[in-house]
Amino acid sequence: GAKRQGRVGGTKSELSLRLVDGTPNHARPDYYPPTEPYEMSFVIRDLLHLAAEKLVVGGRLVYWLPTVAGEYTPHDVPEHPVLQLVANSEQPFGSWSRRLITMEKIKPLDSHEAVVPEQFVFVMFGLRAYVVTRVRGFERRLFSTNHFVGAARVAVVGGGAAGFYTAARVLAKTSNVGIDIFEQQIPPYGLVRYGVAPDHLEVKNCISKFASVAMDPRVRYFGNTRVGTQISVSDLRSVYDAVVLAYGASEDKRLGIGGEDGNSGRVGVVSARMFVAWYNGLPEAQDLHMDLTSHDTVVIVGHGNVALDCARILLAPLEHLARTDITNRALTVLAQSNIRRVEMVGRRGPLQVSFTTKELREMTKLNVDIICDRDLVERECTSPEGHAYLLHKRPLRRMMDVLLKHSVRPEDAQKEKQ
Repeated sequence: GAKRQGRVGGTKSELSLRLVDGTPNHARPDYYPPTEPYEMSFVIRDLLHLAAEKLVVGGRLVYWLPTVAGEYTPHDVPEHPVLQLVANSEQPFGSWSRRLITMEKIKPLDSHEAVVPEQFVFVMFGLRAYVVTRVRGFERRLFSTNHFVGAARVAVVGGGAAGFYTAARVLAKTSNVGIDIFEQQIPPYGLVRYGVAPDHLEVKNCISKFASVAMDPRVRYFGNTRVGTQISVSDLRSVYDAVVLAYGASEDKRLGIGGEDGNSGRVGVVSARMFVAWYNGLPEAQDLHMDLTSHDTVVIVGHGNVALDCARILLAPLEHLARTDITNRALTVLAQSNIRRVEMVGRRGPLQVSFTTKELREMTKLNVDIICDRDLVERECTSPEGHAYLLHKRPLRRMMDVLLKHSVRPEDAQKEKQ
């Protein structure tokens, strides 16, 4: 673990993009991220694999394993096909403890044994969490405790905002309840972590509320658990008094149009869901190939806040992005981007856009031209139908004022460029 010390005297200095010989420091091949996320589950997984690969037969691995005192069973100690448990000593600290685990390598590592099992308990993000990978282990871990004795039992499928708000509401309404939250990703918080724009840190403040929910003794969180494959909804219904499905879309909706999968080596259509997940660090989206160097224009279909988020990430200067939560991988790709123009296409008129004034104002702060059909916007706003519609839509009326104030006509933008 590591403790980030506070600053003595003075205030926090403004971050800036560091260049070495004209190259962004984070894009250099010898760059080592100082605060790369490394979750406990991955630390122990890699530790066991390293020991299995590098130790001689008879060699030993010794490490500390954090556990929750009231929930621990001997099965929580990670296992590996070539490592044998030798000693398991506990150092208690009240509600949690740490265990000094000693394991000995008993045979050479075969290639088919290179995958490390991930069934163990760990403390993550200040909450009690269980990584589950095997149905049998899941059943034992979930149903063998007395966590729900005498209480109503509620299962919440989905560890994002909807799931945690549901749990918070249930906890507020009754005290005699036990809640289990199931999430297919290892970390919690869903789109708050992987969907909110990296420069919208204030939106992520709800995580503090979710963390307080997770720390409630009536709540348990099970990460890396896929409901529908590892365990079925019918299984949950058989042991819980209520099952709440609070998950979002996990796949893109196919358009069924030519070129969707790319033509002549081009990438084709990339969904906003995958693009946002890519620059926010969702593991399953990190293999997305974003070719931002062979062309200078991107077309975004949609007139909502997510569309403006995507446009802003593509056009924002690196100095701005380097101060956000964006991943190092995305920042490296964007540093080499040749995108200079983003066209946003919508199926309806300007009065039906679904982005907010706040998102639009953020675009006005970038060093870009906001180009639109000003004549169309003015006609829509001043027509009898438009005027009557805006009469009771003050936020929309204010947004149209911002758009007209900061936008230019296409021909005027071309003149400025010349």
